[in-house]
Amino acid sequence: MADAPPLTEAFYREWFAKQTVLLTGATGGLGGCLLFKLIHQVPVKKVFLLHRSSEKDTIAKLGKNMPGCIDEAMRTDQLEFIKGDITAANLDLDVRQLFVLQKTTTVILNAAANTSFIADAHESCKNNCLPALGLAQLALSFPQLATFVQVSSAYANSFLPDGEITEILQPFGEDDIDCERELDEIHLRRGNTSWTKQWAWPYAQAKYLMERLLVQRYGSRLPLLILRPSAIGPALQDPYPLFGPAGSNPVETALGSYLVTGGGSRVWRAASGSTSGSYILDGIPVDFVSNVCLLHVAQGSQGIVHAAAQLYVVFTMDELIALASPYIPSDLAMPAPCFKWDVNGSMEPCPVATTFGFQGHNWIFDCRRSKSLRAVGGPLSLSLDGHDAKAYIKRRIEKIIPSTRATKKRVAARRRGMSKL
Repeated sequence: MADAPPLTEAFYREWFAKQTVLLTGATGGLGGCLLFKLIHQVPVKKVFLLHRSSEKDTIAKLGKNMPGCIDEAMRTDQLEFIKGDITAANLDLDVRQLFVLQKTTTVILNAAANTSFIADAHESCKNNCLPALGLAQLALSFPQLATFVQVSSAYANSFLPDGEITEILQPFGEDDIDCERELDEIHLRRGNTSWTKQWAWPYAQAKYLMERLLVQRYGSRLPLLILRPSAIGPALQDPYPLFGPAGSNPVETALGSYLVTGGGSRVWRAASGSTSGSYILDGIPVDFVSNVCLLHVAQGSQGIVHAAAQLYVVFTMDELIALASPYIPSDLAMPAPCFKWDVNGSMEPCPVATTFGFQGHNWIFDCRRSKSLRAVGGPLSLSLDGHDAKAYIKRRIEKIIPSTRATKKRVAARRRGMSKL
């Protein structure tokens, strides 16, 4: 599908001002950033914020994640909290609430997810596949709907070999896979299938099945836009520099775990044909992901869009290690060598590398559908003018040091206690 001509700031501001948005996942990193932008930067007519916990708890979590960012909106009717459950039929809403959503919603942004790298395929599909399919089914009853945005993951295609991954649905091998049957088998087994190990994690398999089934079932009936971010990092600017709720930035989580545990065996898989981590460690700040998403929504894009390092700054694992190492304090530093590179797959990777999927793959997530959007200005700009990527990495490292140090002390104290038993 051909993309529309590039946007202008004036156009997208005017367009968003007319929209009523149903947003899920607002207490997470991407969902929270989207909420901030929809309220403050490209103010929409209304946001229905779907939440599972109590309204009081949701407001408290938003206040902790984004202090002061939604206070003004809560004093108006621009933001309405809707208690519901994305895993339940009709979102577990009463007839009146559902009628209002159906009648008025023009954009659905489904950013809800449970990004667990240890859950099995059954649990991952329950949280990251089935709810999206259920919401899409419900969206068929929204007559004013202009766009249905489903957040997926660039790693939904982590079964592919090294190289460029384009913004299309990728078949699973030469013979492909029956996604309906695979989902049924996952349900029957209540766990992984023989295919699950082909992905970096069961979570990635769940996202893949979700994409395929979403398009298979609803591609001709809904205005679908599937957003595939790579590893989401802390914000450059919005809602504030380094914004990212705990656990929402996998690279930070992985580094913190590595420093706390001392690295274990410290064995990592080298890139193919290399003796070190010369593969791309793909990542993109959360506010860049939000901008990519909202620009494509305003443009009326459908299909699949990547939000990855090709739109930001490309670093290899080697480069990131070199940039981060000087900022690791001595009490958290590991014995040299901090990384031992396995060049032929003969060594067992350390637990952090295994859990977080660092397997030496060199994927390049093509972002050409967004290249023309670099010229668009305003609060949704993708410009990097004046940005210092190395300083950003330094600030990211410095941010996690206090919590990592505290966690390491707790782990050490627990080990001492166990040794006395």
